[in-house]
Amino acid sequence: MASVFEGHAVSREDRVEACAGAGGVRGRWDGAVAVSRGIPYAEAPIGPRHFGTPVPVRAWDGVRDALEFGPCVPQPGHTGAVVAFVRTVGPRE
Repeated sequence: MASVFEGHAVSREDRVEACAGAGGVRGRWDGAVAVSRGIPYAEAPIGPRHFGTPVPVRAWDGVRDALEFGPCVPQPGHTGAVVAFVRTVGPRE
């Protein structure tokens, strides 16, 4: 099996699951490459964290879908929380 993040990939047809440190994530195979998108790596930088050092994301239970990109970076005039996301790719074997 292919090594992905801290754990090993678990393949179910076109899906792949791995441990991302804070919890499990479910991505998909794109040919021979495992792709996971929108994996949070930090808490939203709002309030007192706005200009501070990123705070690691809180752990979650179960397996989180990582099939789509996370929200876009806000533009001037945009309001709402921002969450830091990462995309990963890796070979099947």
